[in-house]
Amino acid sequence: MRLMLELEPAGDFAYQEVNPYFTHSLIWNTLKETEFSAMHDQPKFKFFSFSNIWPVGDFKEGEKKNLIISSPILQLIEALFENLPETFKLGTHEFELKLPA
Repeated sequence: MRLMLELEPAGDFAYQEVNPYFTHSLIWNTLKETEFSAMHDQPKFKFFSFSNIWPVGDFKEGEKKNLIISSPILQLIEALFENLPETFKLGTHEFELKLPA
């Protein structure tokens, strides 16, 4: 199962200022209050992965970029979908979540 997200930055900044650690943190913070929160501390495969943010290139305010989160566990993807905030930070940069039409 895959969840495709559109991200809209609130400002202009370099592509390198958002790294995979920030995306990983967003996922775990979103799952924190769900049945999947305990997975974080388990020393085994986490059963999700995510793409790089694309298209590659510097972030520009109002210019949407994409991110895909995948998991073989449908309920994990559903928990992400239901709990993702409308606005969030990746590092120090703010984004607005836009679900593709």
